Amino acid sequence: MGLFSRNNKDIEADFSAKGMTAISKGSAIVGDITNECNLHIDGIITGNIISNAIVTVGTSGRVNGKIRAYKIIVSGICKGELEADIVEILTNSKVVGDITSSKLILERDSYFEGRNQKKQLNEYIEMK
Repeated sequence: MGLFSRNNKDIEADFSAKGMTAISKGSAIVGDITNECNLHIDGIITGNIISNAIVTVGTSGRVNGKIRAYKIIVSGICKGELEADIVEILTNSKVVGDITSSKLILERDSYFEGRNQKKQLNEYIEMK
């Protein structure tokens, strides 16, 4: 992971030292997840996710629940609230639910249905 965004103007935190948890395609989890490392989802999660790092929903990933993280990247489908400093909804992905973020990036051919609310940058996410 790089330290710069695509336009090389915004410096992002480097979470590469935090480690990675992966939920593989074909896996399904029912329940809440709380973690402090990066999380990559290619399976199905029904429940809430709280992380102080980056949560990525891969192209085959599906999340039905609230996600709170430093950064959320969606390539698959999310149904529920998203709250992060940075939310990226990539091409051919779908988000249905409200988003609270300080920076929202919608790529061409992405789908977002809900409200977007401004968040103060770098608010600490309380782990409960």
